[in-house]
Amino acid sequence: DPPAEAMRLAVMDFVRRVVVADPPHGPVLEVGRFDVNGSVRPLFAGLTYVGLDLRPGPAVDEVGDVSDPTTCHRLAATYGVFGTVISTETLEHVRHPWTALSNLRWLLAPDGRLILTTVFTFPLHEYPSDYWRFTPPGLHALLEDAGFRDIRIETEGGSEGSPMGVFATARRSA
Repeated sequence: DPPAEAMRLAVMDFVRRVVVADPPHGPVLEVGRFDVNGSVRPLFAGLTYVGLDLRPGPAVDEVGDVSDPTTCHRLAATYGVFGTVISTETLEHVRHPWTALSNLRWLLAPDGRLILTTVFTFPLHEYPSDYWRFTPPGLHALLEDAGFRDIRIETEGGSEGSPMGVFATARRSA
């Protein structure tokens, strides 16, 4: 298991700002829920909240791979569609992120919102594998190709042209 560490403050602040500016709708699906470094779950109090991860562990409600249609069909059959999907610091660990994003769009209710953070300039951290780094335009293109709209991208710190993180919100297109 990875070492315990605190969630990056910039990630928590981003999610908090998004939730305060536009209160989320439930149910909420969190992808990459294994509690390695804290949780944004308290920001979604009062909503049904489902944590998905590849492996069982702390705060994981459902075990499965978001890139696997079988997992997504099981989630939809159990919970219906989700009003909000959140994924913090997980997309870089997904072997097929383009498939995962298409599946997440499919799991969202019409006009449902995706809240996503991922690292850019960050050390390799194999929990269980570390595959990708996404530039702001690269993440925008992946989201657009997956069928999202109203895509908003922002970056976190780092030197100019080399942000620490890339954060996004998007809505499911019809």
